[in-house]
Amino acid sequence: MMSDSSPVSATPSASTPSHPAHPSPSKVVIIGLDGGTFDLIEPWVGEGLLPTFRRLMTQGAWGRLRSTMPPITAPAWSSFATGKNPGKHGLIDFVFRHPDSYDVLPVNASMRQGQSLWALLSEMGSSVIVANVPVTYPPEPVNGCLISGLLTPSEQSDFTYPPELADELRAEDYCIHSPQSYAKGDMDCFLRAIYETTELQLRVVRRLMRERPWDFLMYVFRGTDRLQHGLWHFMDPAHPLHGAPGTDRYSNAILAYYQYIDRQLADLLSQLDSQTVLILMSDHGAGPFHKYIHMNNWLLDWELLRLQRGPTTKLKHAMFALGMTPLNAYNVLLNLGLGGLKGRVTKGKGQKKLARFFLSFKDIDWPQTRVYSLGNAGQLWVNLRGREPMGTVAPGSEYDEVCQEVVERLRAMDDPETGERFVDQVYTREMLFQGPCVERMPDIVFVPKGFRYLSFGEYEFASHRLMEVSYGITGWHRQDGMVLLYGAPVQAGVHLERAIIEDLAPTVLYLMGHPIPAGMDGCVLTDALLPEWIDQERLTPVEVLVGPSTGAVREHEVSKRGRPYSPDDEEAVRQRLQDLGYLG
Repeated sequence: MMSDSSPVSATPSASTPSHPAHPSPSKVVIIGLDGGTFDLIEPWVGEGLLPTFRRLMTQGAWGRLRSTMPPITAPAWSSFATGKNPGKHGLIDFVFRHPDSYDVLPVNASMRQGQSLWALLSEMGSSVIVANVPVTYPPEPVNGCLISGLLTPSEQSDFTYPPELADELRAEDYCIHSPQSYAKGDMDCFLRAIYETTELQLRVVRRLMRERPWDFLMYVFRGTDRLQHGLWHFMDPAHPLHGAPGTDRYSNAILAYYQYIDRQLADLLSQLDSQTVLILMSDHGAGPFHKYIHMNNWLLDWELLRLQRGPTTKLKHAMFALGMTPLNAYNVLLNLGLGGLKGRVTKGKGQKKLARFFLSFKDIDWPQTRVYSLGNAGQLWVNLRGREPMGTVAPGSEYDEVCQEVVERLRAMDDPETGERFVDQVYTREMLFQGPCVERMPDIVFVPKGFRYLSFGEYEFASHRLMEVSYGITGWHRQDGMVLLYGAPVQAGVHLERAIIEDLAPTVLYLMGHPIPAGMDGCVLTDALLPEWIDQERLTPVEVLVGPSTGAVREHEVSKRGRPYSPDDEEAVRQRLQDLGYLG
């Protein structure tokens, strides 16, 4: 497909193998591109716009990487870190329902079941540097250092291991989150803040690479995801919001950030020796997003969900029907260039003050409700007796009947504007998830129009409409992300098929000479490796890992029970998710 006149010394030619019969373990660098997609990269490579990506694709092995379903950041990065599906690690979204109530709370890494890749590597004696990976707060002990990423409340939190590293980073003005949200009128500030945040993070990572020993290093670029969410319509002529006056100069903003990453990769390659494997990967892909679907309204129409009959709820419902909703308030702010104020009219402290006006889960008549929506991307939950605090649907045949009714109604669902059926796929829980945490998973997940439509359920009643055009974000996730392996063990020019995000943890362990623990759902990506690097015996998972355990890592894993955020930290995380468009 492509040729390159400047071969890389770290990659041998296919005709002249340079490895012994039993190759030495490799060091591994993982660079994550949150939301990175070959749907964009491959055409730009073909146009000569991404020379380093072109070099890596020519001399490495690459392909699409199937993410979790739904392809949401929190479960996807957790499946990457553990090598397990969400039914085993227990996270399916940025939020979860409190087991003893219908309160909705943000997740964090302590709620994830299963050891992370960096914890396993630490136990087996490898030194690690991990920076800016989502869902790593609160930081866990490692043999090296860890700087947490998305879902960290702030830089004033204990966001590093070892803890004293945080003081060093604060002295360097380290920034976890880009401080500027996307809003009309603030485009230049939004773009500048993303680049400045990335530069601050890379400066720290480069220093740690120089000053600290490491066998495994990982850093995630989050700007790809943020730009694709906010600016997709600028580059996509087929998007309904494309072509607004004065926006032409932003049509290449997403490409420019990929080109920026391309230059950073070129610099990184110049520093890696021949025994280091570079892996590029994303947690999910990306594509255009056109409309929100408000599933609790749909459930209300079908009387699968019911509201209380008291005067307060009746008044709130009447105002809701007239359009007094959080999303309408946000759209007004967005069009005024004040999108950063969104959190004051939706959740957190602002929502608590406005709860007297806006419908919420507190207005639902739970003893009369059979199904509700919570979470992004088509998640529906049965109000199951014994699981929900006021569950009404009995396990067994009644549960099966309710699920079947919902599935049939979903398949017949139309876009009110076009009359088109728009649900592409419908999954029951057992079709997607396996493991001890299955009860934490949604009962039904559906895919509407290839995710060009988005079921938005993290604000209970965001809008009085069933569907409406999104003005806040115009790009959203796709299930196919990306993976690329490059280095001495890798076959040049291989196109990988059927890779899944759970494959990366066992692949890294294998490349670094460590055993693969039983219980992982992924497999080593042997199709990417040269034949002399394949050892069938080492591919077999083992029940007990033997290594020079650090002790602290194992103790941390055994003792953690899922620590909730403090009230102030919860408010900070909610605000961050709201600014990113993940939370109402």
